[in-house]
Amino acid sequence: MKSLHLLILLLTGVLYSAAQKPESLLVITNPQTNCIQLRWAPTSCAVWETAQQYGYVLEKYAIFRNGEEIPTEKRESRHIKMSEMDKWEQYSDNKYVMVAAECVFGERESYDTFNPMVAYRKHNDDVQRYGFSLYCADMDTTAAMLLGLYYNDVAVNPDEIYAYTLRIAVDSGYCDTAYAMASTKEYRPLPPPERPYAISGNKSATIVWNTQSTPYYIAYHIEKSDDGKHFERISENPMSVVSDQGGAVSEMYFTDSLETNNQKYYYRTLGVNSFGQTSPPSEAEACSGKAEIKNIPELTTTRTINNSSVEIFWQYTPDADTEIDGFKIYRSSSTGSTKQLLEGNVSAASRSFIDTKPLNDNYYYISVYNSGNEVINPFPSYAMLIDSVPPAVPAPPEGYCDSLGRVTVYWQRSTDPDVAGYRLFRANLPDVEFVLACPYMIKDTVFTDTITLNTSNEYVYYRLKAVDGRDNQSAMSTPAAVARYDTIPPAPPRIHNVEVGRKKVVVSWHNSASGDVAGTILFRKTDLDQRFDTLAALPARSTEYADNGIEEGETYYYALKAVDNGGLYSELSNIVAADIPAKAEKISFNTTLTPDGVLLKWNTSSLRKQVRKTVVYRAEQQGELSTYAIVQGNEYTDTDVSAGRTFRYCIRHQFEDGTESSLSDEVKISF
Repeated sequence: MKSLHLLILLLTGVLYSAAQKPESLLVITNPQTNCIQLRWAPTSCAVWETAQQYGYVLEKYAIFRNGEEIPTEKRESRHIKMSEMDKWEQYSDNKYVMVAAECVFGERESYDTFNPMVAYRKHNDDVQRYGFSLYCADMDTTAAMLLGLYYNDVAVNPDEIYAYTLRIAVDSGYCDTAYAMASTKEYRPLPPPERPYAISGNKSATIVWNTQSTPYYIAYHIEKSDDGKHFERISENPMSVVSDQGGAVSEMYFTDSLETNNQKYYYRTLGVNSFGQTSPPSEAEACSGKAEIKNIPELTTTRTINNSSVEIFWQYTPDADTEIDGFKIYRSSSTGSTKQLLEGNVSAASRSFIDTKPLNDNYYYISVYNSGNEVINPFPSYAMLIDSVPPAVPAPPEGYCDSLGRVTVYWQRSTDPDVAGYRLFRANLPDVEFVLACPYMIKDTVFTDTITLNTSNEYVYYRLKAVDGRDNQSAMSTPAAVARYDTIPPAPPRIHNVEVGRKKVVVSWHNSASGDVAGTILFRKTDLDQRFDTLAALPARSTEYADNGIEEGETYYYALKAVDNGGLYSELSNIVAADIPAKAEKISFNTTLTPDGVLLKWNTSSLRKQVRKTVVYRAEQQGELSTYAIVQGNEYTDTDVSAGRTFRYCIRHQFEDGTESSLSDEVKISF
């Protein structure tokens, strides 16, 4: 009875949400190896009541066979209604059937629908009956079958794909037809749910598991074991995947009471789908209870030993109901800094501890712990050592300067644990007196300084001191040079020679006269009206470059720029040109005597340029060649020929870019 009341609370939100959706039917399929199971449900109480009276019409169509569409196929139609009361009685030992029968056939209170409050109560009663009926159908296929919400199609062929339509067996005027497709080849065994995780409590374990990875499970069973091998279900009824707001949940949880905190238990989950099928179990999660710690230790005093060790003392009153494993000692350098674990395994009988490597300033904390809990006392005990030794000399800093004269200086943190900060010094030369760059001690390892850029000094220099908590200062670090941001671009280089060789152009130049040049950029283009493209980025000392990516018959233009250490580019150097000679195209063709005359044929596929037209030249006997025909294509037939005469032919191609090939060799033919 307790489970039934809990189920009512879970379903209330879902039923309210479902009542707000458009009137329709929903149908799902569950293909097996030798059958296709179908389940459906009305989405509102009104549709459910109409379907109870008239039933459903389920139609089946075979639409594909062996991957090919079936043009025409006889459909199968079936009228499915809720079973009469006498058929329900034979399942009296099935709790889901009995609950569903009470929802359908149970006595109803006589309602006066003209009273708004009474009508509201009637509506709520109908919705509750509707919701419990759907829940029972989800949990048990027998209940679904008796409710007229289930059909098992065994007349299936593994090579066919079926389409199913479902509608109410009367024209209700407000309920759409539902559709589904399925094939037995879609059968997949149910996967196990994801492994749950456990949260330990005092004689309790909360089991949490994800439901979004297996959204087709509508409920879950929880099983428990004390040895990880033999499991038993914690509750008879599965837990439904619903929330009190009527929506799906991403995680579910269950809290189990434990007899003791010392025993380890194992938990696993099993999913239940809308066809009442139960999945394989998930992986098991181990969990044990955590005993609650009520009393906490209290630090009482500290004692400094030879200014090199610190002994701390505490008191603790054991709790008779709680066993502890021991104490943990934490330490920090100040009340606001992070606590560091100093010792994590002090015996439960101990009441003192010696810190053999203390800091100059020590704030000690103590906690008590057992197998599942740890409780720390938030109030520290303080101990101080006398410190007159300065920190070690820090490593020299590093930095960079931007275009506004802002210098970002940064350095490595000192390895001395008692260093409280740093003092930064600056100078324009490395061998003069350094002055403070910042009037206060810097606690970070980075500082932003501001300098002038209007100076002839190329660098600014920084030195660093480390300062401990007793204001002991280290010696200065070695100077570190930071280049000032350069605002003057370098002088341009000058090209003095361009040599055109076989399949390459060698460009030679004189480098920039500026002293801070970091590299040289070589540019190239093929048209004076175009923008230059970067050809190569070269080291500062380079004076020559071989351009191997050239084409014959092209003209190339070259120029240079120098770039300095600050990333400034010089103006463009002088521009020089290199003319690459064009390679002559070799033209060949052949002639053939035909009944119609002389057939001239040529092949242009090996040419590098697109041919627009071909000029045919002809001469008779020893006469001079002259233009005879202009052809678009790869052949020409000369029909103006006769016996006893000799003709000479040659051709020339005119290309799409306006250029021409050289004249081909002559071919002579006699009749």
